[in-house]
Amino acid sequence: MLNIDNLRIRRIESNDASFLTDLRSDFDVNSMLGHFIFPTEESQAEWIKLISKNTECMYFILEKNEKDSSISIGIIRVNHIDYINRSCSVGGDIAADFRGKGYGKTMFKIIFELCFNYFNMHRLWLHVLENNTKAIKLYKKVGFTEEGLQRQAVFRKGKYLDYIMMSILRNEAKKI
Repeated sequence: MLNIDNLRIRRIESNDASFLTDLRSDFDVNSMLGHFIFPTEESQAEWIKLISKNTECMYFILEKNEKDSSISIGIIRVNHIDYINRSCSVGGDIAADFRGKGYGKTMFKIIFELCFNYFNMHRLWLHVLENNTKAIKLYKKVGFTEEGLQRQAVFRKGKYLDYIMMSILRNEAKKI
């Protein structure tokens, strides 16, 4: 288990289905993704079983350490893992009650530690919708560079939005 700044991660488990259903049902989370999902606890439990067998993706629960326990506050995803070229897509979502408290920055400390120092990745990348200004600000703050655009890739509220492609290389990851 990886611990940084009072947060830790663990692999996703079947008993996380309820937490994931709540997180993924949150409109603020769903509206900033490239696709809408309408999860049920049953569908999330099935999804957890499916991804546990996939070697090209890993999902983790982000937890806040408490005295004798921990509280689930988000999810971290590492997917499209390319072991040959040492590249993967990363991202995460923080539950509504924990947003705006600096956990996003710590989440990326954990992602960098995990991907660069444990999985030996060279390049991390992500896509972000152009209207997700808070996320873009965070990504730039932790060192991601804008490298491209998927023009009008996602349809939201009657208009098409661009998907911004961002990446960070191992040697660009600064201490945050």
